[in-house]
Amino acid sequence: MNAAPVRVDFIADVCCPWCYISWRALDVAIASASGVAFDRRWGVFLLRPDTPKEGFDRKAYLEKLFADQPERARAARAALQAAADDAGAPLNLDAARTMPNTMNAHRLIVWATGQSRFVEMVDALFRAYFVEGRDIGNDGVLGDVSAEVGLDRDIVATLLAGDADWSRVADAHNAAVTAGVRGVPVVVFNQKFARQGSESVSAYRLLLQQAI
Repeated sequence: MNAAPVRVDFIADVCCPWCYISWRALDVAIASASGVAFDRRWGVFLLRPDTPKEGFDRKAYLEKLFADQPERARAARAALQAAADDAGAPLNLDAARTMPNTMNAHRLIVWATGQSRFVEMVDALFRAYFVEGRDIGNDGVLGDVSAEVGLDRDIVATLLAGDADWSRVADAHNAAVTAGVRGVPVVVFNQKFARQGSESVSAYRLLLQQAI
């Protein structure tokens, strides 16, 4: 009998650069684990639950975050780029102009999961935001992304206009907070142990081995 797939829960937000880079690093680590099947799952965490529907200016947000700390800002940027290079993750830190409300992006992941396109959807959302600079809080952009991964754009548009799975996403975020998640990414390996924060490809390889 074949061994059960190794479950990997990835708790993240799609506007989080460290989540994007960690997702790509985990991709590489999983691809190198030959002969092992993995069951990847998405866990919701909203970095800014109070973000307005239209989002807000990303440049102004970062300037406020790193106010009067240019060296800290440069160090953070360099660390992100180094980690992205290690993971082979294309990254354009200046592309996105908006800090988006990601509720609808998470809903899109729910619907893609139901059509066995979960990984493709997460890949597409991360690429849209961190490489192409598209506003993934915008319903039109989400419609485009959904079509790119094979979902029906008209059905998605109708769902986005309503409240389907809104409470499901909100409940998942609240459950993560209740469980103690305060920052992301958090990766739970085979329901045995968790690791918070971004890791390198080599570190994820070791963690996956420990989970098998």
